[in-house]
Amino acid sequence: MKPSERGWTIVLVGAWNQAIFNPSWILKYLFGEEGEHQVEIGVALGADERMFTFSDQGVAFKISPRRISIKPLELSEGVMQQANTCAENLLTRLQHTPVTAAGVNFLFTSEGDGDEFRETFSLNDGGSIEDAGLSTAETKIVRKFSGITDHGNPDLILTISRDEETLATLADFNYHYTCETPADLGAAIHQSFLGLKAHAESVLQAFGIELEELNDDQD
Repeated sequence: MKPSERGWTIVLVGAWNQAIFNPSWILKYLFGEEGEHQVEIGVALGADERMFTFSDQGVAFKISPRRISIKPLELSEGVMQQANTCAENLLTRLQHTPVTAAGVNFLFTSEGDGDEFRETFSLNDGGSIEDAGLSTAETKIVRKFSGITDHGNPDLILTISRDEETLATLADFNYHYTCETPADLGAAIHQSFLGLKAHAESVLQAFGIELEELNDDQD
């Protein structure tokens, strides 16, 4: 399996004042920088969202009243750490904002022959499905795990899905934190991006999944 850049994010859930967030404020208080930088500003159609992409820093933000998503533009350790620092700085700067949760997310994909998670997908209801005159288009298995004692003690919600026609497989990791204050949430996610990446990889390896190497030169 290989990492899929689109699913690697840190998500902060709270009551966010969108008026605060503009490129100058983000540069100064989240990146600790000032001056002119390359930034792309976008608005999502049909949603109350604002999007800022900071190419020089390698980090993108999607901001809505209830959620802030922080996404590295490449999966290098340096950019991942930059995204993690932005999330911590945001929680420090906006310490009076009501918050409820955070998620640290990873997505891995495979276009292989369906060997990944073979035992996991070995369900015993094929005969019943055929008797009902149905065919399976996609199989999705969701599990919630606890007992992760490192990196703020999050729960892990792991979703494994397979397209039954193409056998393309996804492994979607959501490390979920529940906290009542920005300070507690910031402490929980402190340097968690890289640490939980290693945890996600160890889970896949426990399933016998071979992973493509992730290095600082990967886009």
